[in-house]
Amino acid sequence: MNEEYYLLEGDDKKGPFTFDELVKMDIGIYTEIITPVSDKPQYASELPELNGILKRKVSISLPKITWLLLANAGWPLLLIISPYTC
Repeated sequence: MNEEYYLLEGDDKKGPFTFDELVKMDIGIYTEIITPVSDKPQYASELPELNGILKRKVSISLPKITWLLLANAGWPLLLIISPYTC
């Protein structure tokens, strides 16, 4: 895709970015994006073309967060939750 996307950060409009560039960026579900189809900003989670990418980013980052929480909680909690983190 060679279409242009723009990111909104407050009142600042950044871009243009190609779809491939957008995918490589650290965007979250609440990142506001202007697409080639509409001038109205939408959250990244509302864009069908980004759904699969955002889900992969979330699933990759959850084990890190879970591990940090477990490391601070101690072994009893680790033993209870560990089957669900694998």
